[in-house]
Amino acid sequence: PFMVKYRQFLEEFGDLEYIHVVVDPGSDQALGREAVDWLTERIKQVQGIEGVYGYLTAEDQLRLATRSMSIDQLQQLAAASAGIRQLLAIPDSVEALERADQLTARLVREGLTMTPDEQERIGAEAIFLLETVLEPENFDQLIPDRIYLQSPGGRLLFISIMPVKDYSTVSVIEKPLADIRSILADARDRFPDLDAVCLTGK
Repeated sequence: PFMVKYRQFLEEFGDLEYIHVVVDPGSDQALGREAVDWLTERIKQVQGIEGVYGYLTAEDQLRLATRSMSIDQLQQLAAASAGIRQLLAIPDSVEALERADQLTARLVREGLTMTPDEQERIGAEAIFLLETVLEPENFDQLIPDRIYLQSPGGRLLFISIMPVKDYSTVSVIEKPLADIRSILADARDRFPDLDAVCLTGK
């Protein structure tokens, strides 16, 4: 009876039961990230795996950004939204600087007669354009190539794995689990300086 209800739950809400690989690199975070990259690619090749998530790509970050921002960050993004539209329409840095100059000039000229919301919107747009043009190296760092899944202290690295469940078997995930354990054994041989490479989950 439980399994009947559980299968109904899965159909409505989806499967949230992941397997998690935990990598403890000790003091060598670069080695830990290298191991996560290697493990992620190897585990993706295992049959019976729906998804493997060892890091967020730039595309993932853009897709998830607004859902993970604080309210303050969302308000700042909304305030600068006109600047984002302008940036997409401006073909070069000179035009972006000219647009920012027009905005700041308007703010100086008409600021006292504007509402506080309008002052903030125009100021945010100008600052966004100027920061983008004048500090491109900082802007590029806003979206790094990948962000690794880490514990709050930053020491442990994680890989979340969604296996296909076979409820006609007692173990449900016996074959993919055996394959993942074999890959972890290879990882321990390949990266002997890691403090630990472990597996956890329900």
